[in-house]
Parts: sequence; C-alpha cells; structure tokens
Amino acid sequence: MNYLRFDIGALPVSVNKLYFFSGGRRRLSSEGRKYKTSFITTRGGCTVQNLMAFNADIESKYVLRLWFRMSKGRLYNERYGTDKRIKSPFKDVDVSNMVKLVEDCISELIGIRDRNNWVVVCQKVEDENEGVSALLYEEGHEIELKRSIDEVIRSIEASS
Repeated sequence: MNYLRFDIGALPVSVNKLYFFSGGRRRLSSEGRKYKTSFITTRGGCTVQNLMAFNADIESKYVLRLWFRMSKGRLYNERYGTDKRIKSPFKDVDVSNMVKLVEDCISELIGIRDRNNWVVVCQKVEDENEGVSALLYEEGHEIELKRSIDEVIRSIEASS
C-alpha cells in the first residue's frame, strides 16, 4: 500500500494562532501543541496496518490532499442578504491557514519532511462531522501533474 489516509475529528489551529515568539524564538502555541499531540497519539486516525504497509521514502515527491470538513454554521453567514453589514454569504474561514499544522503533524508522524509534498490540494467540505481527512501518496500516481496549465484551461472551457 503506497498511500496513507488520515481522519481527525477536529479542525487544526490557524497558522495565525499557531506560533508565538518568546526570547527571540518561534514557539508552538498551546493550542497548536494540543492538536499536534492529539494527532500523533491517535496516528491521525490512520490504522497501524496502513502505517506499517506504507513505504516512506525520503527521496520521493508526494501529493497531499486535504478535505476540511466544516458545518454550515462555520461556512455561511446566515444573515447575508438581510443584514447590510454582512458583505459575503461566506464566513472568513481560510483553509490555507490550517494546512501547515496538518502538514507538520503528518511529517512528524511518518518521518518525511513536508518539503517532499510536491502538490498540496485542499478544499472545504460541508459536513456536520467537523475535522480533517487527508490522503498522502507518491506524486507518480497523480494524474493532474501530467497536465499543463493550458490543458487544464482547455478542459474547463470544454466542460462549460
């Protein structure tokens, strides 16, 4: 098996709250440390069999796909359209700010630095069961890497 699947029942701390500086050094916040400890002790929801079967190679390039599961209440402004102060139907939830902690947790768990993550894809998913699902696999299995930006644009235009 050359992929790892992770499922965590909690959303990570935003990178905005992840670190603080003390004595001229960057330190992990208590919220970040709590999430990371939980992730590591539960193996990120990954089974022992999956971890043992995974062939971790520090010289390989990897794809990390992340699904951030969030409730509708976290994603949408219910009063949009009725309250003039609310300018968007969507709440300010930046999943890009959550990626770093998940990457760090996976990296520490499997012993491969996050610099090996050649492709990182993240998305928000409406789900009342909040948390993160992640899939890590070698980039050789990623079909999108073989397509140029022009090919992707042609594909989008063809489906419109």
